[in-house]
Amino acid sequence: MYTKIILTNFYMILNLRILVFFATLFIWQNNYIYSQEFILSGKVQDTSGNHLPDIVIYSNQINQYSISDSLGNFEFIYKKPSLVKLYASGLNIIPDSITVDLTTTTNIIFIVNFKSVELSEITIRNQNSIYDTRFLRSVENFGIYEAKKSDVINLEDLVVNKSNNNARQIYSKVTSINIWESDYFGLQLDIGGRGLSPNRSSNFNTRQNNYEISADPLGYPESYYTPPSQAVNQIQLVRGAGALQYGTQFGGLLNFIMKDGENSDPINIELSQSYDNHGTFSSYNSLYGGTKKLNYFLYIQHKKGDGWRENSSIKQYGFYTSINYRLGQRFRIYLDFTHMNYVSQQPGGLTDENFYINPKLSNRKRNWFNVNWNLYSNKIEYSPLNRLKINNITYGLIASRKSIGLLDDPTVIDNIGNRDLLHGSFDNLGIETRIQYDIPLKNNLNNTILLGSKIYRGETNFKQAIGSAGYDADFSELDTTIFSKPKSDFKFPNYNNAIFLESVIRLNNKISFVPGFRYEHIKTESNGYYTYNKKINSFEDFVEEIIRDTLSENRRIFIYGIGLSIRNNLFTEFYANATSNYRAINFSDIQIQTKTQIVDKEIKDESGYTIDIGMRKDNQLLSKYDISLFYTRYSNKIGDIIDDGLRVRTNIGSAQIFGLEFHYEKNLSTSNILNRFDAFNFYLNGSINRGRYVEINDRQQSFVSSGNYIEEIPKYILKTGIYILKNKMAFSLQSQFTGLQFSDAANTDESTQGIYGIIPDYYVIDVSYEYTINDYLTLHLDINNMTNNYFFTRRASAYPGPGIIPAANRTLNFTLIMTF
Repeated sequence: MYTKIILTNFYMILNLRILVFFATLFIWQNNYIYSQEFILSGKVQDTSGNHLPDIVIYSNQINQYSISDSLGNFEFIYKKPSLVKLYASGLNIIPDSITVDLTTTTNIIFIVNFKSVELSEITIRNQNSIYDTRFLRSVENFGIYEAKKSDVINLEDLVVNKSNNNARQIYSKVTSINIWESDYFGLQLDIGGRGLSPNRSSNFNTRQNNYEISADPLGYPESYYTPPSQAVNQIQLVRGAGALQYGTQFGGLLNFIMKDGENSDPINIELSQSYDNHGTFSSYNSLYGGTKKLNYFLYIQHKKGDGWRENSSIKQYGFYTSINYRLGQRFRIYLDFTHMNYVSQQPGGLTDENFYINPKLSNRKRNWFNVNWNLYSNKIEYSPLNRLKINNITYGLIASRKSIGLLDDPTVIDNIGNRDLLHGSFDNLGIETRIQYDIPLKNNLNNTILLGSKIYRGETNFKQAIGSAGYDADFSELDTTIFSKPKSDFKFPNYNNAIFLESVIRLNNKISFVPGFRYEHIKTESNGYYTYNKKINSFEDFVEEIIRDTLSENRRIFIYGIGLSIRNNLFTEFYANATSNYRAINFSDIQIQTKTQIVDKEIKDESGYTIDIGMRKDNQLLSKYDISLFYTRYSNKIGDIIDDGLRVRTNIGSAQIFGLEFHYEKNLSTSNILNRFDAFNFYLNGSINRGRYVEINDRQQSFVSSGNYIEEIPKYILKTGIYILKNKMAFSLQSQFTGLQFSDAANTDESTQGIYGIIPDYYVIDVSYEYTINDYLTLHLDINNMTNNYFFTRRASAYPGPGIIPAANRTLNFTLIMTF
């Protein structure tokens, strides 16, 4: 114990010394720049004095643009005082400009006018953007996103089913996202992209407010908790190149930025109550507010009721609280805590035959799942100099997941015997530090350097045992010596220390390079035992043998990447990047075996690289598009094969994926025909992906061969929809077409047990409508899967199956929202 503490402290001191060294070195680079600089700061307000965030302020004379923050603040740093014209653009404001004499002025207030009728007569939605998505800025919130494939979803602006966290609607404008629609209640998010498994979003580095929230980012990177959409301000996604800043994950970054009460009255209350036609009640209630120095946000959530299938139910409670306080202009501290607990009954999986007869069927009455999730974090932001910013986050997780039920394939009849019990507990602690330094150049440009470190310790404990023979959610463990069934109990300590460096190097106001690297030291351990029941005679008598197993592995990993950005103007950019990547195996997966899936004991780490190249434009007043190509190469890609009737998780071989991704969105309310609407947006979003195995690791006997398609990658995904805003009414309609995909590397096309086989193509249509009665009351209606199609997106090998997990049929959800 003391040795671990000493080693952790040693790495902390070493990383801090490295940080100080690099920070000193980069600041010393000012020898290359002009020593004198000027700052113009300002604030964007409407005619009533309200602060307006995300308004674009730009000037052609000084080759700069700035986007106002949540308090309406913006800033320019320049070298030569002169007379300049500043322009402002944003949704529902009249584009405007002012002339500023920089020789005499250092602070301004930019007042803009709304182009619609009086605020009291309409509901102003999405004041900062005509669209509910955008790209991450070049440098934003202690992150560098120049030349990276990125998306930001503004949850406040979406007209979707938020009470059930409907991922199909929320991520409708993000390309190449494959969704497992296996959690009707919206408590767990299952998304993947570009040929990566959607299983609990485990191939993304999943974060909340920039800190990790998965069970164990190294040993068990599955996310059993997803924040309610009503409490989320925005969702940030960065594809493969995000690995340099956030860790070795091929999927990239998935970051939930929570609401914080900033830019609001001191006391605000929101009460949202929802009920659907399947009998599920959802209650979300929040209290928030802000002053000049203090902001706070609190929500309480409760769900209960039945699902759309037989033998499905939920009882869930959750709350979140955050507070942040400004200590002067340069120092700010944040604290937050999250708790979620739920117990759900799971109806299990189906065979293909049963699914096509009636997808509501269930032959599992005794399957239950329980999650208890607790997250905490403390963040400090400090800016000792105008160009130097420091961010430090300390975060932790104390959590558990329990499941009990029958894990045989769906053809096996439940004989009401003892159930399979799986129990996992997680205890994690991490510290991440980032230093951002802006280096001023000659032509009013800045180079940005971002230096970061991570110190992490996590411990996962997994038990596999025999549970009760009852019908209820009894997660107690029984003595297995009287049963002819194995059990196991393992601890998986993980240690991770990392340092990264990334920089934006601008050659001029149009061209920039973004080089970077990340060094990681990863230590994973496994310590525990499993039992083996050995027959001792012909009368089926046996003895239980205990086999102890200890593993330890150290890895030192160096990944690197480079990006290129060429801007034609303020809104249009050509981008390209190439990043190496790596993903460590999960020791926790190795020891958990089920009757339908086993794990290869010789499974190895994955490695590879990702390349992106594309063109994008984000003119918030007119149109928005992003079209790109990507290529991903895997070595030792981990996946599932079928061997002797069992699903085996192993290194299948080398694989490559090519993809075309595109998104186009147009504001049609500027046309003569549709100008009576406050907003009338059309979008088209899609991807065409082709992934194949190019080299197989000695698995030809399992019907896997070179040229097989990669599993869990639809051949195409096409999404289109409209969004209409008129006075107090908002309406959205979307349709999604998803192509055929395989569930295993052997490309099995026929199935008898439901566990492996093809996942057919499908389409689904969703409609949402919202009407604001007055300042205090809003009505919301969702019709999900409007055409009542029966389809499925997942064949599960364990929970919540095994077997086919049908997606929900037509669902009507009614929500009443009250605000005070």
